[in-house]
Amino acid sequence: MNKPTLVFQSPCFTRSGYGDHSRDLLKSLRKMDKYDIKIIPLRWGNTPQNNVDGESDFGRWMLERVITEVSDKPDIFIQVSVANEFSAKGGYNIGITAGTVYQEKDQASEQIVGEVKVTKPIEVLFEGVDTEIFSKGSGKDVLENVKEDFNFLIVGHWLKGDLGQDRKDIGMAIKTFATVFQYMPKDKRPGLIVKTSHAGFSVIDREGTREKLEGVLKPLGDKCPSVYLVHGDMEETDMSNLYHHPKVKAMISFAKGEGYGRPMAEFTLTGKPIIASGWSGQLDFLPPEHSVLLEGSLTPVHESAADQFCMKEAQWFSVNYSNAANKLYDVYNNYNTYSKQSEGLKTNTLNNFTLDKMNDRFTQMLEHYVKTQPKLVPFNLPKVNSSKMQIPKLNKI
Repeated sequence: MNKPTLVFQSPCFTRSGYGDHSRDLLKSLRKMDKYDIKIIPLRWGNTPQNNVDGESDFGRWMLERVITEVSDKPDIFIQVSVANEFSAKGGYNIGITAGTVYQEKDQASEQIVGEVKVTKPIEVLFEGVDTEIFSKGSGKDVLENVKEDFNFLIVGHWLKGDLGQDRKDIGMAIKTFATVFQYMPKDKRPGLIVKTSHAGFSVIDREGTREKLEGVLKPLGDKCPSVYLVHGDMEETDMSNLYHHPKVKAMISFAKGEGYGRPMAEFTLTGKPIIASGWSGQLDFLPPEHSVLLEGSLTPVHESAADQFCMKEAQWFSVNYSNAANKLYDVYNNYNTYSKQSEGLKTNTLNNFTLDKMNDRFTQMLEHYVKTQPKLVPFNLPKVNSSKMQIPKLNKI
């Protein structure tokens, strides 16, 4: 019996949230061992396309299956992308995306004049955390040069947009932290560790990121508390070491909109407090009783941040910075209380959001929807009794 052909088109080689989720899905499909899988890699903005190690078993498996286009109609076609790029190239087609509705507005009247939406059956598939990697650190000291014993952590790309208008809101998260703790005695101040980049790991990217960071902090002068920039390519094990490091006490995210919020999901396995926007994808795995959720409101996407993915006609969440400042200060001053409260984050993730549980759910979805699997049916010719077979005579011309 031949396996059904499955073409998987996604940004699976990129260092992005969509890339991470794509690789998890491919791991799941490989584990199922039901399909003849081919892979079409996609670009994803300006993110590097080097997140597959050809030396690893999984990396070699991916590279061996790369094709450039769909030539023959596959039995199953899976596309991981934004919804308006979906195309039907297979016998059964599956689109995987973080958004399902887009409303087009008239610029003059602000009235909705059109809508693009998914009308096919929709299922929600969470991103599973790999407990083999993120349940512990290796003991490697990745913060040996950080002098503070208490540090907040920010992880995320510093995307385009004016201050306070980039999608992850990295700039205002840094500024809010620095403003809150600038008047504390120097020996009492916490530090802030920022793992970020513009989307790449080059020297040019590093220096551009550093200049942007210094631009946010410059108005505070000598009063500014310590802010450390971590830039560059880090393995998942190194990220786990960063999360679990004893000098890292809590994570901060002012993100305006997350498809999921993967670094936060990974950080939950530390059991440490997470201070995050009270809206968007991370609420799937951040129960209010175990998290520090920030107040805010929906605001239009600023034109400085708008692109084909974040359209200026859309809205996203803007944190109330005064509320956020109070929360940061309270978490620092009453850390033991918040630390005890956040222990439930780890339990919740282990019970509901692991990579194994994602695999199980994805398998159930495919079994439910992809009902008809092509099978190789043998074709048997009827047997002929050669002793009774008569061959017609041909007349000569």
